[in-house]
Amino acid sequence: MTQLNFERALDILAGTPPVLSAIVTNLPRTAQDERPAEGAWSPREVLAHLLYAETASMGPRVKRLAEQDGIPFETAPTPPAPGDPRHMSNEWADARQANLEWLRQLTPEQRAHTLQHPRYGEINVDTYIAEWAYHDLDHLRQILSVLSADLYPHIGPFQSLYTKPT
Repeated sequence: MTQLNFERALDILAGTPPVLSAIVTNLPRTAQDERPAEGAWSPREVLAHLLYAETASMGPRVKRLAEQDGIPFETAPTPPAPGDPRHMSNEWADARQANLEWLRQLTPEQRAHTLQHPRYGEINVDTYIAEWAYHDLDHLRQILSVLSADLYPHIGPFQSLYTKPT
C-alpha cells in the first residue's frame, strides 16, 4: 500500500467548503429535502451529517487521537435534527477552517498515533484523514445526485453514457 499524500488529503479538505457552498447557494429550495433514490439522503440531511462529523464526531476524535496515542474509541453524541442548509453549510465551513489550522500543524509522530476501532481495528490519524477527505467527496456526490436525478430522465438516449443517480 502506498503512503498517504497528506497534503493532497488536506487540499481536498480545504477545497470542499467552497464547492459545497456553491452547490448549496444554487440548490433550489424545492431540492433541499429531495432524495435521489429510496433510502438516499437529502441535501439537508447530508449537510447536517457533515456539520455533525466536523464538530462532534470526526473532528474531535482525530484531534484527541493526534494529541494522545492509544486513546479509547469514543462514540459521538446523538446528532441534532437538520437545520437550514445555508446556515449549516456556513457553520460547517467555519468549523472546517478551524480544523484545517490544527491539521496543518500535525507532526509525523502525531499522524502515526493509533486507536482500536471496535469495528475496523487499529486506525491511525493518517487513515482517519484519508477517510475524512473521501467522506467529503462521497457526500458531495450525494448532494449532486439530487440534481442529477432530476435531469437524468430527460437526457433520453444519453442515459447510456452515465450511471443512474443513486
